[in-house]
Amino acid sequence: MGAPGDYDEFTLAAENVPAEADSPVDAGEPGPRLRPSPVTTSSAPAWVAAAVSLIVVGVLTVPPTQPAWGVVAEADLAQAPDEVWSVPMPNLTSWLDTPRVAVFEDRVVVGTWSTVTGYDAADGRAIWSVSEPGMTCAWEFEPLLCRAGRDVDAAILRVDVADGTVSRTPMPGALLVTQTDGDIIALRQDADGQRVVRLQGSDPLAEPRWSTLIGPGLRGEPYAPVLRVVDGEVFVSVFAGFVLDAETGEIRLDRGFVYELPGVIVALESGNSGGRQVVTDGETSVEPVPIAPYGVTMPVDDDPDSDVVFQVRGGTLDALTRTTGEPLWSLPQAYPYPFARLDGRVLVYTDSALFGLVEQTGEQIWTTSASRGRLAWCACVGAGDTVLVGISDADGGTSLAGLDTATGALRWRMPTVGDYPLDVAPTGDHLVLLTNTSLTMWRFESE
Repeated sequence: MGAPGDYDEFTLAAENVPAEADSPVDAGEPGPRLRPSPVTTSSAPAWVAAAVSLIVVGVLTVPPTQPAWGVVAEADLAQAPDEVWSVPMPNLTSWLDTPRVAVFEDRVVVGTWSTVTGYDAADGRAIWSVSEPGMTCAWEFEPLLCRAGRDVDAAILRVDVADGTVSRTPMPGALLVTQTDGDIIALRQDADGQRVVRLQGSDPLAEPRWSTLIGPGLRGEPYAPVLRVVDGEVFVSVFAGFVLDAETGEIRLDRGFVYELPGVIVALESGNSGGRQVVTDGETSVEPVPIAPYGVTMPVDDDPDSDVVFQVRGGTLDALTRTTGEPLWSLPQAYPYPFARLDGRVLVYTDSALFGLVEQTGEQIWTTSASRGRLAWCACVGAGDTVLVGISDADGGTSLAGLDTATGALRWRMPTVGDYPLDVAPTGDHLVLLTNTSLTMWRFESE
């Protein structure tokens, strides 16, 4: 599915599916609005989904938490949601805006390149707004942890999500900031290049605990950056990808490739030689999931530790056995990309169609053809046998829809405002969708 804002379109209509699924379920007119329920606290960024925990009650041994991302546990995605509220947004189409949305207990917070705004989670009213040149934030913290200003005027900001109150600590040269165990970790522009530093607390004047130069001679703002601490490691993406030991600053991955999807960080060695996927959501640590050379990380995956792994190489999708590398099946389609694994099925996007396949065998359950609207984007949130997608009509209108992974039929579709999503934040039985021209909160029935 490409980067945010890069949405190829194709038509969506199930073929070769059981008779009872020959046509999608008609959601009809939206039902009566439900009273907004409190939004459960979530400090994760957009396209964020809670990890699934397996808990065994009544026994002494508790199995380790199983990895998963892009999967929600509390919302029934098979049923059409109610719109709680929707407010217009300015046209957020610039790549420099890097719009993000995060949901807290009673606030929905939207950030662009220079402005952060807090909305009432109950009714969508704008409560506060903070504007600073070049402001970027780490969305997993409350209060928000941000950097603003440039060069000698750069500073660390802490923004109270309830009322927008700002506290400021000058930190010349700061480009990105995060924190761990009360210490600020920052990407900093120094005279000799860009370096990652761990401060003692948040005092930029004190001698840092460690300082590691990663970009000798490099200057300028990082594009699509990552700076995050997970399980004792610092994941960095600027001109290249790095992983550092959070305690010592020692480099563990040097000039690889690091990127973040909701709920997971992917760290790859250079040369498409594989790497690992690290879960970022959840209350307990989860063992990293290895990724094979030329491997693919799916945005929605309820079983990333499966023995079936996927590889895209030379424009071909191959399914392999993780333990032996033995080929299982291939999909002979141009530009294939598997974007969801749910309940033993895999959804694969190509340049012309969408396929539903059996994970273990590659058996084609259903495919798409030219009717019933076009798939415009993936909301990249799923559960059970439903994944959320965006549908574009012939007249250009868009809808949020629930796609049945077993049949390819649409269970429901709800009109949306905006051409494409910029961020999606699920929390509890609510979901907040930020498009280029609107911010909308939806409420699903609880599981």
